[in-house]
Amino acid sequence: MSQLLDQEIQSQVQDIFNRQLTESVQILFFGQEEDCQYCQDTEALLQRLPPFPTKIELAVYDLAADAEVARQFNVDKAPDL
Repeated sequence: MSQLLDQEIQSQVQDIFNRQLTESVQILFFGQEEDCQYCQDTEALLQRLPPFPTKIELAVYDLAADAEVARQFNVDKAPDL
């Protein structure tokens, strides 16, 4: 995972976010422990986003443990954003 966002890519993403994000953004990530091939990698990638601009807030939910929140957002599979 550490090679996914090298310093150059991080700088590019930060520059884009700083120029184009005018409002705050909340990312809701729904993952699950079992039977989810991409949940761990997706969450790890998302965990690297919040340090860029302060306008991004990440909320991480477990599909089973946070079933009520998942229903509110019509989420029935993981990973989902």
